[in-house]
Amino acid sequence: MLNVLAGGVLTNLTALSLGGVSNTFNLAGDATLGSLALSGANAQVNVNGGTLRASAGGNFITGTGSVFVAAGGLVLDSQAFNVTVSNALLDAGGGRLTKLGAGTASLLGASTYGGGTTVSNGAVAAGNNRALGDGS
Repeated sequence: MLNVLAGGVLTNLTALSLGGVSNTFNLAGDATLGSLALSGANAQVNVNGGTLRASAGGNFITGTGSVFVAAGGLVLDSQAFNVTVSNALLDAGGGRLTKLGAGTASLLGASTYGGGTTVSNGAVAAGNNRALGDGS
């Protein structure tokens, strides 16, 4: 288990890979990574007010694991990179997705987060009609 608490910072990580039986990444702080691979079905990321910041373009979040967005929401900062989020962003308390950074974030999964989507900078490309969750 990896915890980045509110006010905490994880930086300069080229890749973070979660696999195996029960690997969990709890994010309420700030994490800058090149990619996040959820290679096991039980791998999960729980975001509650945290920021995932891309340090490279391409496949940013991939795999068979789950990404849960809690009430505090998820800030996705692509910076100047074009990134792809293959996983669905799942509801865990009504949090919203806020997109920062000049690049484009392509959301491919059938998401269920319920707090809506704010694009503050750059663009979001929806890969399907459920990519932007259940919120308004």
